[in-house]
Amino acid sequence: MYTQVLQYHVVPNQALKAAQLTNGQLLASELQNQPVKILKTSDNQIQVQGATGNPANIIFADVPVCKAVLHVIDAVLGPATSAESAVAIAPAAVAVASG
Repeated sequence: MYTQVLQYHVVPNQALKAAQLTNGQLLASELQNQPVKILKTSDNQIQVQGATGNPANIIFADVPVCKAVLHVIDAVLGPATSAESAVAIAPAAVAVASG
């Protein structure tokens, strides 16, 4: 289980800086079929939302690590426990992105 939680915190093949993250953006995590969703608050705070729905705030952004970019968050993201709940955030993200 710990491996899955760690994989859920990694977005492979992308080194995205905070300025490149947009509200409603879905990012594929290292954990297959379990994306994370980017949220921006009214005061421009960037949050990351996992399948459990509880967002984590990015408290330190754009930390360079080797060929990657690290964003430190203030909570652990919980992956979905089933395939059905893993895709549950996708419809909401599409609505935000298309609006």
